[in-house]
Amino acid sequence: MNSILLEDVYCDSGVPQYTFVEPSEYTKTKVALRTKGRGVVVEGPSGIGKTTCIKKILEDTRIPATCLSARIADDIECIEFLLQDPHDVGVVIIDDFHLLKEETKRAFSDLLKVLADEAREDIKLILIGINRAGECLVQLAPDLNNRIDTIKIQLRKSQSLLQKGKTY
Repeated sequence: MNSILLEDVYCDSGVPQYTFVEPSEYTKTKVALRTKGRGVVVEGPSGIGKTTCIKKILEDTRIPATCLSARIADDIECIEFLLQDPHDVGVVIIDDFHLLKEETKRAFSDLLKVLADEAREDIKLILIGINRAGECLVQLAPDLNNRIDTIKIQLRKSQSLLQKGKTY
């Protein structure tokens, strides 16, 4: 029998295998992910569980997705290719979206508007970034405002108290 270590149960980083706690925004996020034609922006402080929440919803709903990160050079190439030919790609998650260049963010703003206006079902974009990632997109394309779902995942009071109480 393999033993489970304490650090595996109370995971400080990565996707927890044993103790996922749904954030209060979980149901709203799940509905946004299932809504066709609308992009989803998930924003919040670093390390809050934005990516974990999205991955857990995709796992629970069995929605296949391609996960890309703006921190990985090979993924950035895929992201740029996606902007050139955004057809029949399914669900695409772009993590750390806030790190992309301004012109890339602007191109995503334009793409999100087109996807919403055309109610496209062949592509679903989920952009994950730190605070105000959605606001950044709307500033680049103000007419995008009511065409995307912006989910703000925030630190719960209990998390805040626990983090303040950490000692090592």
